[in-house]
Amino acid sequence: MIFKNRKEAGKLLAKQLSYYKETKNILVLGVPRGGVVVAKEVAEYLNAPLDIVVTRKIGHPLEPEYAIAAVDENGDVVKDAGILSEYERYIKTDAKLQRAEIKRRLKAYRGADTPSDFKDKICIIVDDGIATGLTTLSAIRFVMSKSPAKVVLAVPMILKDIIEKLKSEVDELIYLEEPVLFYAIGAFYEDFPQVEDREVVNILKHKNIF
Repeated sequence: MIFKNRKEAGKLLAKQLSYYKETKNILVLGVPRGGVVVAKEVAEYLNAPLDIVVTRKIGHPLEPEYAIAAVDENGDVVKDAGILSEYERYIKTDAKLQRAEIKRRLKAYRGADTPSDFKDKICIIVDDGIATGLTTLSAIRFVMSKSPAKVVLAVPMILKDIIEKLKSEVDELIYLEEPVLFYAIGAFYEDFPQVEDREVVNILKHKNIF
């Protein structure tokens, strides 16, 4: 399936989560930036509040688009199991830079970089697609560390090879497409523009819990 855009993907994804509609203590968590556009549709359909969970990819020094690790709001790092020890110093250095960007985004989107309260909530983490899964894994573990009642991962598409890995990390995994191979998440969308900070802020302004 090729989605028209993130909005359509969010509407289709929301229908797969219809049994959570009107459920108490639901919290939809968009992964900025693109995931927030998808999450907005899910939150509106479920009549649930929308928040964000921010993690950042640490790219390979020679191929920045290829993730070898990811860092969360606390500075905790998730690494590719096959990463060479020679990259440890690079990962540690870049993690500090990425954490600073996380704080910037939290302040820009929320107005503060203080963490949200996920305790005893059913948290539905939403992104626009998953490739390596490292930033998603980082987001999952960050949310799990906050004592939620349940963690659900919901995405329009996820690489087939990492389904089992992420399924073992959450209480429930919902997805629409599971390609065996792809080169970019945008290949599954007709329209896949870069989402700017302003759009994320505007979405959260109308649907946030802060």
